[in-house]
Amino acid sequence: MGLGMQVTADKLGPQSSVSAYANYAYRLQLDAEDTKRLSFGIGVGITNYGLDGSMLNPVDGNDNQLPVGQLSSYIPDARVGVYYYDPKFYIGASLMDLFSGDKSNNIFRWDANATENLKRKRHLYLIAGMLTSLSEDVKLRPSVLIKEDFKGPTSVDLNGMFIFSEKIWFGASYRTGLNLWKKDYAKDQNLTTMNSISGIAQFYVTEKLRIGYSYDHMLNKLSSVQSGSHEITLGLTFPQKRNRLLSPRFF
Repeated sequence: MGLGMQVTADKLGPQSSVSAYANYAYRLQLDAEDTKRLSFGIGVGITNYGLDGSMLNPVDGNDNQLPVGQLSSYIPDARVGVYYYDPKFYIGASLMDLFSGDKSNNIFRWDANATENLKRKRHLYLIAGMLTSLSEDVKLRPSVLIKEDFKGPTSVDLNGMFIFSEKIWFGASYRTGLNLWKKDYAKDQNLTTMNSISGIAQFYVTEKLRIGYSYDHMLNKLSSVQSGSHEITLGLTFPQKRNRLLSPRFF
């Protein structure tokens, strides 16, 4: 069993959110060597959503649909997931915002005539990947991530990583959209399915410490207003004294 706590703070313009979750995981050992496991997880928590009306700059200064001052609302939430892995393959699924998605669940209503403003949606995530050896020192780890919010286009990430001598990782990712079924957003719209492409590098400095870098470039019309994003990651593993350290961790 595993227990954890997650605290997140996010801010985008006038919108902000602060959340706290308590997480519980239970893992089943599926073979005597403990190389195959099936894991289940659940998280429960609460999020405080904020909207600062003073930061909004409307074209019409008399727009009475905009809030005045700071608004906030506390929304409870739960999330669940399942994950299977062995040395060569993994697959998993998770569902976020279980208490959201209903039309009656409005985060902000600042007068009797206003319609819903910010509203959360349930999100489904599906992941899968594998590890194959191309030679004694080179491995390939392809993977896929599918993200579904049941309202907009289905997002698909296709990823590939080459691993050299189990220390140096180089790869790329392509993100696109799919129309798996007819959705209201696509009515009378001609939207591109292309989203972005990314380059990724990671290096194991020691068995416990890894450093990574990635660059994300937009392929749609947003590229004219956004020049891409950079991400630097640091990973540190703390093994238990009574257990050996498995490094590198491919999944």
